[in-house]
Amino acid sequence: MGLHHRHVHTPNRWNNVFGKCRINLIVFNSRYIATQQLADSIIKLIFTPIIGKILDKTNRNKGIQIALLINNFCVSISALVFAYCFHLLETTPDKKELQGHENIFLLIALIFSSMAKVASEIERMAFTKDWIVVLVQSSENSRLSAQNSIMNVLDQVSAALLPLFTGILLDTFSRIVCCVFVIVYNISSWIIESRILHTVYRDTPALKRRKSVDSEEIVEAQGNVSWIRSFKLYFNQKAWRPAFALAMLYFTVLSFDNLAISYGAKQGLSATALGTFMTAGSICGLLGNVSYTYFERCMGLLLTALIGFFLQNACAMTAGYSQVFFDSPLNITGYAENFELKSWPSRIISEIQSPSTRSDIIALPASQWPLSIILFFVGITFARYGLWIIDPTIIQIMQETIPERNRYRIFGVQASISEFFSMLKDIMVGLKKNPINFHVFSGHLVLPNGDLRCTLRRVCLFSKSSDDSLFHLLHKGISKFSQASQYSNII
Repeated sequence: MGLHHRHVHTPNRWNNVFGKCRINLIVFNSRYIATQQLADSIIKLIFTPIIGKILDKTNRNKGIQIALLINNFCVSISALVFAYCFHLLETTPDKKELQGHENIFLLIALIFSSMAKVASEIERMAFTKDWIVVLVQSSENSRLSAQNSIMNVLDQVSAALLPLFTGILLDTFSRIVCCVFVIVYNISSWIIESRILHTVYRDTPALKRRKSVDSEEIVEAQGNVSWIRSFKLYFNQKAWRPAFALAMLYFTVLSFDNLAISYGAKQGLSATALGTFMTAGSICGLLGNVSYTYFERCMGLLLTALIGFFLQNACAMTAGYSQVFFDSPLNITGYAENFELKSWPSRIISEIQSPSTRSDIIALPASQWPLSIILFFVGITFARYGLWIIDPTIIQIMQETIPERNRYRIFGVQASISEFFSMLKDIMVGLKKNPINFHVFSGHLVLPNGDLRCTLRRVCLFSKSSDDSLFHLLHKGISKFSQASQYSNII
């Protein structure tokens, strides 16, 4: 049952990969991409806590089946609209006839894409935050960290292979063929995933019920019915400090999101090259997941989280500092000299209303890639190792401390807070005068992420210690590493 459950999570990687590639096929305007991601973040910020509250009171199978259907349906519709746009661009000699129409179709596609991302987030929340905990508790010889790692490894393997395959597909076939492939794949995967989910639910009685909680917790849960009170419930749970530290990592452009991919494409990297970097990042993430299980067994969850934060920030700082290299397109002096406050708002509105639809960017050979671009993507790639030590570690802390009846709601708030920090990033990028240099903010964003004092305080407070007793936490972790004992003594 556990193996079947872990398999249903991996196909979602296709939706995310193709979603990024579809946007980058049309839009090479960083400000427009930031605006689109901002809209996604706002939608997820508002609706995930609400949907989480509903799912806490809904049959598990029904909730996840609806999310699965909406996700695959919306991705298919989005791909269909993009295919029609590409058809119009290829068959219309006079592009002026399409002026305005392509933006309408693009807006429709992005609306469905945003809906798919919300549904995908709900799927992920159900797969990785609830179902797996119940399955582990239902089995006799299962360890939660091991099952989390196995599921994440399968996820990372698919994430390692699919971007590379996607890049080759986009460089080989027409965009219309790629969109049709997305549609066929989503329909097929929906049928397969739905069947597997139903089988797992049918064969696992524990999934059909939720554990009862104390009367005091029931009163508290019943009182927290509003969106705001869901946040209050989140900050009252034991693991909110390390969870909040994890959410703060979203306040960065140093990831393989649409902004970074668009930036790399503008600098001459081909779809295959970008897919290769994403594949390498996924391999680092896979190694991080394996390391997480080993570190958790030897040193405990808390010290494992601190190690992950340190490694992630070190690599992110490398990517940020790459922008001061001699061949970097960053031009701070020219940026300041050419800035005009009066024309700034009108230019932002103009570029959002009429985004660039260029798809003729020429890919450069590897020998001509700027060194700053190589270091930028290398930093992002290796940062995935630390990130995928942090993520499952803190998720496991939350899995073990959050009451079952509040699990969806609290994890929904966690997703909402993460999107809030992501939204701040998109606002900063969207308001810049020259969005081609969006990475100017990467150096500024790395600094607060590189300051581990805030992270250390949150993790140490969770362990009922303080910054002054961090030495003792490290001493315990090193002692446990030599003894290879369990992590529970640290917590």
